[in-house]
Amino acid sequence: MNNIKIMTDAACDCPKELIDKYNIDVVGMTLEFEGKEYIYGEKDEKCINTQEFYEQVRTISYLPKTASPSPDRIMQKYKTDEDIIIITLADKLSATYSTAMMAKNMHAEEGFTNKIYVIDSTTGCAGCAQLVKLASELREAGKTAEEIVSIVESKRDDLSCYGMLETVDNAIKGGRINPIFGKMANILNIKVIIKVGDSAVVPIGKARGENKALDETLHKINKEVVNKAEKDVIICHAHALPRAEKAKALLLEEGYKSVYLSEIGPVMGTYTGEGAIIVAVFKS
Repeated sequence: MNNIKIMTDAACDCPKELIDKYNIDVVGMTLEFEGKEYIYGEKDEKCINTQEFYEQVRTISYLPKTASPSPDRIMQKYKTDEDIIIITLADKLSATYSTAMMAKNMHAEEGFTNKIYVIDSTTGCAGCAQLVKLASELREAGKTAEEIVSIVESKRDDLSCYGMLETVDNAIKGGRINPIFGKMANILNIKVIIKVGDSAVVPIGKARGENKALDETLHKINKEVVNKAEKDVIICHAHALPRAEKAKALLLEEGYKSVYLSEIGPVMGTYTGEGAIIVAVFKS
């Protein structure tokens, strides 16, 4: 196996079993909440419990503040004898790509010789996790860093990534949705269906009730994917394990090879809101 470290940022919310299996390094992100600052996503950093986070967010009228890792934090990760491939959340959704590039330049200026490759995933949590998984598999197969980067970048447009939002409360708190519309959506039990890709999160529809919204989300995935028996799916959920397990069962019935589940942490959860699920799989 080549001397290559695969890395991502905490907002990817990569499934823990993949992090452990492939020894994926995670760069923590900053969360400011209720007068305290946390680093989310790193093993040696203490952060608010995810369940506690979602429970507290329900009771406040503002959104927690999130921030990408500092260049210094990322550069510390670069100080190794391994070449580094870091895959970040979409550049237009997070500043991590920019800071990772800044850290790369600082690293080179200090005279370190290991190579650093920074990849903009152009997608969100579950899609980014799929690219991280792919990069890890390619490393295990003996590909060079240049080959891995080329293949991963070519597969970004092959992702099918859709999701459903349980509530628009966080979008209201963040000023992105009119409060009157948001209140009506919640009263009528309307769930927003989103598409994630091309560096954007785009609302593409709505459905009344959980079952209809979940069916519509999975239908969009299923009609885009071929050779399902060869495909692994990743589902990220925001404190919504029963819903994620239901989606997993439906996808396995549809014939997919396997389905990984991962909980959306406080950073991405600040924007998705509690109850959201995001599903990603390669189309071909």
